[in-house]
Amino acid sequence: MHYSDSMRNISFIVISESKDSMTAYGLEYNLKKYFDKTSKSLMSKLQNSGMNISYPDTINGKNAMLGNIKGESQGEKLFYRLIVIETQKNFYQLIWAMLGESPGRYETEMNECIYSFKEL
Repeated sequence: MHYSDSMRNISFIVISESKDSMTAYGLEYNLKKYFDKTSKSLMSKLQNSGMNISYPDTINGKNAMLGNIKGESQGEKLFYRLIVIETQKNFYQLIWAMLGESPGRYETEMNECIYSFKEL
């Protein structure tokens, strides 16, 4: 799923990956390893990138890791909020992306969306 608001320069993406599919390819991840893999992949696409905060959390009874990533691409400062949620059968990536100067303006909106996550 992908949502984008070009007027506010903000995007939201949800990606799910089946644990069974990963196991079929010989990949075994726990939440921390999957979060590290995902965040490193995201940071590799940016210049001057770094994770300025990451921490474990619980979202609707599911274990999760959250992190804030900053970096630059084509001269633009960017901010990403990466959330990885582990369920019994899947890992979900929730990714907010926006210009680097604006994350504080959307903190409430991001948190409402993140903490309302439910697997269907």
